[in-house]
Amino acid sequence: MDKVAAQGEALGKIANINQGVVTGCDYVSNRNADKLPRGSGDWELGDGMFVLDLENPRDNRVFTSFPKGERKLLRDFFKNSDIGRFWCSDEAPTDLCITQ
Repeated sequence: MDKVAAQGEALGKIANINQGVVTGCDYVSNRNADKLPRGSGDWELGDGMFVLDLENPRDNRVFTSFPKGERKLLRDFFKNSDIGRFWCSDEAPTDLCITQ
């Protein structure tokens, strides 16, 4: 512990450390697909719901279709796989859609 303490200011003193966002429904899966309207053709398994994966072409189309005024509802979103023990990705590969 002394070695860690000697490294400088603790992360908890310069940033809030919280659980993060729990959406409960990041993307369309077999588990939640039966709750969506059928036959509309507007969704496929793997499409983002509250989390848009910008590497998924369909999610990227949804992202670019947001009018400028509504883009303020989107936030960069880092998943657990984007964060390591001593590092994190430079850019968030996903966006989180904030609802009110």
